[in-house]
Amino acid sequence: MCFAVTHILVPIILVDLVRDHVFKKHRRMLPNKYILLAGIAGILPDIDIIIRGVIGTYSYITHSLVLPIIFFILSFISYKKIEHRKYYKIFLMFSVGFFTHVILDVLVHTPLESSMMLFYPIGKSITGFGIMSIDKYGFIPMAALDGVLLLLWLIHEEVTHKISDFL
Repeated sequence: MCFAVTHILVPIILVDLVRDHVFKKHRRMLPNKYILLAGIAGILPDIDIIIRGVIGTYSYITHSLVLPIIFFILSFISYKKIEHRKYYKIFLMFSVGFFTHVILDVLVHTPLESSMMLFYPIGKSITGFGIMSIDKYGFIPMAALDGVLLLLWLIHEEVTHKISDFL
């Protein structure tokens, strides 16, 4: 299981890199508030922890690809409808955040560990690659991942945007 920081950092970094390197000339189309929204959406699938505490059962839907696909479809529909065009970026950021959360959990979980059902409620096969093992002291590889991600992103921001000028 990834730390919450990883689930927030990965969509933020991903959307920021796409904005900086793919949409260089149209950077203003995706202000920082949308990048922040992608980070918030990256942690939202873990709402199932609260749901499990309240109702006592696990909600598989938040860790499947169903919600990212729904948000992507809503983004596409709202982009096509002129009167709802302002919402397409919001839905797109939710799609990115939820998608990265699910993919991170699939990469970290092993099939025996927990309930990663990518296609729930359509399919109920348990998925997971377990590429980052948990050591006997806890989650040291996960903490290292958070630190490395943050450090690399800050280096990128310094090189690209000279963030030290603002400090």
